[in-house]
Formats: sequence, structure tokens, C-alpha cells
Amino acid sequence: MRYGHFDDAAKEYVIETPATPLPWINYLGNEDFFSLISNTGGGYSFYKDAKLRRITRYRYNNVPADNGSRCYYLSLMDSDSADAKPVETWSPTFLPCKTPLDSYKCRQGIGYTVFEASKRGIESKLTAFVPLHTNAEINRLDVTNTTDEPAVIDVTGSVEWCLWNAADDSSNFQRNLSTGEVEIERETDATPLYHKTEFKERRNHYAFYGVNAPVVGFDTSRDEFLGQFNGWDTPQVIAEGKAHDSVAHGWFPIAANRVRLELQPDETASLVFMLGYIEVAKDQKWEDPNDPAKVGIINKKPAHELFRRFATVEQVEAALKELNSYWSELLTTYSVDSGDEKLDRMVNIWHQYQCMVTFNMSRSASYYESGMGRGMGFRDSNQDLLGFVHLIPERARERIIDIASCKVMLMSFSAWAASVLPRACATTLDASVCIMARVSRCPTLSWMSRAMRVRSFNVAMRTAMLRSSAELESLAARSRAVARRSSYACRHAPARFTIPRLPVPSMKAMMHSNTNAQTGAAAWPGTMAEFAWIPSMVCKGRRIQAGTHDNAAHHAKTRYGGFIVQAGADGGI
Repeated sequence: MRYGHFDDAAKEYVIETPATPLPWINYLGNEDFFSLISNTGGGYSFYKDAKLRRITRYRYNNVPADNGSRCYYLSLMDSDSADAKPVETWSPTFLPCKTPLDSYKCRQGIGYTVFEASKRGIESKLTAFVPLHTNAEINRLDVTNTTDEPAVIDVTGSVEWCLWNAADDSSNFQRNLSTGEVEIERETDATPLYHKTEFKERRNHYAFYGVNAPVVGFDTSRDEFLGQFNGWDTPQVIAEGKAHDSVAHGWFPIAANRVRLELQPDETASLVFMLGYIEVAKDQKWEDPNDPAKVGIINKKPAHELFRRFATVEQVEAALKELNSYWSELLTTYSVDSGDEKLDRMVNIWHQYQCMVTFNMSRSASYYESGMGRGMGFRDSNQDLLGFVHLIPERARERIIDIASCKVMLMSFSAWAASVLPRACATTLDASVCIMARVSRCPTLSWMSRAMRVRSFNVAMRTAMLRSSAELESLAARSRAVARRSSYACRHAPARFTIPRLPVPSMKAMMHSNTNAQTGAAAWPGTMAEFAWIPSMVCKGRRIQAGTHDNAAHHAKTRYGGFIVQAGADGGI
């Protein structure tokens, strides 16, 4: 069955039905703020790290699937009075309402997604994107009355807040149901709704959701918005035709703004919804810490500045144009003209776009990789460099430095790193422990894991433009350390590697820095040597012993993480 088609001129994939076999998603964002968006409006947003800075909530095993993310409702009202009731309500993205649409089209573009729909003569166009250098997602909604009669349309946009840590948010309910906190700023021209859970206690960041128009109502309590026994497809406030102006205290905080449009025939109205993320300095968290009347009121100045950058349609159009120019320039760095339309399409557009998405996410967040586990994988991030180093060499170089900076004790690397953590302090968990848990079950995977670690990191270092030979040598030494650590978990036949020797002081410092170390000579004769790593046992009890094919009689012993490691006088470990 055909669900859509490629539009090569626009660099888009056009989906012609919401009933795809699974949600077909796009990735929005280029630097720190990212959003996943499906062809029915589902997905979630986060800042840098999909686990520790999750902004909106997503339920991976939800039934029905892909509900409760960014929800938009268009209600055709029976009058313009305060007591008006909805004649019919639908979603411009099909979900969550599931009301059959007269027409539907989703255009998944390079860094943006557009939904085009119509119902009862009311046409809508919803454009979603993350502007460059901006920690926010912009949703521009254009509504056009194509009938011969005036129409009153109530537009409601809503998101559900995640309480920052996505793993804790989905498990620690006895605590979470008491922590949710919001703040409402009702103005004549807009009503931003702020999510400030744990801001007073321990955080220096908050999120907000607003629209650039006067609202006729809002809600911040999910229970008030949905009502008893209702889901996102049939919220109580939508059925009643009136917001409750609810204020959440714990439980399930959301943000929902309701705007009324009165459209004449052939008239179009545009609204700009923004989901934003703000970080402030510790000494600038509050509006006025010296005024007792303003204690606990968050510093909204950064949010106001961000909101004003996209307060008009013209500003939004300029930001989208800048984003399109960025991608157009990026995708012209490398191109092929093979004479095969399908090959050219994949190589020139979609493969390069996928590689850039992989650079941004390092496969740490999707609909199936929850983003709540290992973070940005060490091995994956190194391998992925090969796909985009020609597009963004400077950022590729920065990524290599970031990876090499995630160093932990005993000259090894953490197997994962959270994006929001500073360099050189990712975790105290030794890489070898992670690697054993992951790959020791399969000899083939163990072998591939070690080989790919060495190869991918070396290729990445060669292709990046490093400033000095000293920096290159430092990174090389660290990459070899990873190869040694990963060898502990291997259950394969001996394999030979050429590994540069590390300075003697480094080895001695490692041995003597441990209080449980036994004094011993750990010499590194020469500068290069070949080793055949033969692990004698893998995680048997609490002991690991590994050596070379020519183990010396003298060993230096040290204990770390509950394991015993023997370092031979010939340099074997």
C-alpha cells in the first residue's frame, strides 16, 4: 500500500494518510533543543539529554499509541458568545481527536514538519520547527475560512509536562504526584504558562508554553482539562467549550491555551505557539529576591526575550527561511549525479540528513530507544563521526574532544555520557564493567566491539582537524586505553594489536593511587609492542585476570571496583 511520496524539489516526504503502519517521525533541532514529531503530531521535546532534561511527556507503550504529546484542537463554535458550544472539534494533525478529516497531508521536511488539513470548509496549516540557535519549538498555525459564512473557531493548544528526569517521571509516583508546580502570567496579549517543578528546591531551569494572542482561557491541571474517564481525544473542557483556568498543585501539570478566532469568508488568521526552555544563573533565579512579596516568583525576563523573538508571523517566516538556508548549504557540501533518481535522492538528501540527526542524537532518543538508558554511546558516537565529518568538520572535532574528555578513573572511558554533564566527570563507573555486561555474552560481538572501538576512534581522529600533534597523541593514548579495557570482556581467540606504550609515571600513579594496591614494578619497555590479549576468565566471582601470550613472572596487582587486575612487567594487563 502507498502511504506517500518523495518531493525531491522541496526535499520532503509527503505522507497522504494518518493511518501509517507505525508513527513516521521527524527530528527537529540542530544544537541543544530537540523535538521528535510524528505524522500525527506525537513525540516529545528535550534539552540536550532525553533523560535528564525531558520537557514534555511521552508514553512509549501507550494505548492507543502516540497520544498526549503536542495536542491541537479546532472547535467550530455555534456562536461568538461566552456560552458558545462546539458544533464539531477536530485536530489539524488528526490525533488526538481522531475526527475524520476532509483532507490530510503531512510534509516531513529537512528540520521541519508541516500538517495541512481541512474540515467543514476550514483549512489549517501547522508548521513545526526548532529555529537555529534557539531553545524552543515553534508551532505556527494558520486557519482559513473557505466558506461563504463567518465562522467562529476556538483553537486550543496543549502539552503535558514531564517532571524533567524521564526515568524518574515514569516510576517514582509516590514523590512525583506531590512535586508538580506551575506559574501563570496572564497578560492582555498573551498568557505564558510556566513549568517550574523543583525550581525552588534544586533546579535552575524551567519551561514555558504560550501563544502570541489573547486567550479566552487556560488550564494547567490535566485532571481538570481531560475530566474523569476521558482521554486526549475527548477532553472535558473541549466538549464544554470553555476552559477551566485551572492551576495545578502536584499531580499532572500541563499547559493549555485557548484562543478564539472570528473569521470572515476567505480570511486567514495565524497563531504562533512556542514551547521554550530557559536556564538562569543561580543568583538570578527569582524576579526580586529582596522583595518578600515576590519570593518564589521565577525570573521570567529570559522567557520574555525568547518569546518576543518569534512573536510575529514575519519573525517566524524569517527563522524558517534561515533554517532552510542552513540545510540547503549543508547538503551541497557533497552531492552525486549518478543518473539514478532514487540513488541521487538518498545520497544527496536523506542519507546526509540521517547522518546529521545521528550526530545530534547519537541514537540516544527515538520512539524505540527511550533516551532513558545509556545516553550517548561511546562506540556509537565514534562510528557516527564518519557520516558527517565532511559536513561539519569543526563540530565533529568538538565531538571528538567531548568523547575523549569523558574520562574516568584508571585511564578508561565511561561507556556512555549524559549530554548535560560537564566534560571529564561523566561517571565513576569503569568502562570495562559496562562493556562486560553488554557484550561478553557473544564472542562475535565481543570481538567486533573491541575492533570497532579502536578503528572508529582512530579514523575519527585522522579525519578531524586537530590543532596540535600533542592533542592527537593524547587522544590516541586514551583510545588505546579503551581497547585494553574492552579486552577483559572478550571471549574470542587471541588477536594481535599494536598498542603504544603509556608513560611509566602514569602506570605507577595508577597502581599506587589505590589504597588496596600492592607495591610492584610496572615497567613499559620501549615505545611500541604487539600483544595478543588472552583473558583468562570473564567475571568469575569478583575477579578478572588478563595477560599476554608471554606473561612475565612478576606482576603488580591492584583492585578497583571489586575486581583484581594483574599488570605484568612486560606491560600486559
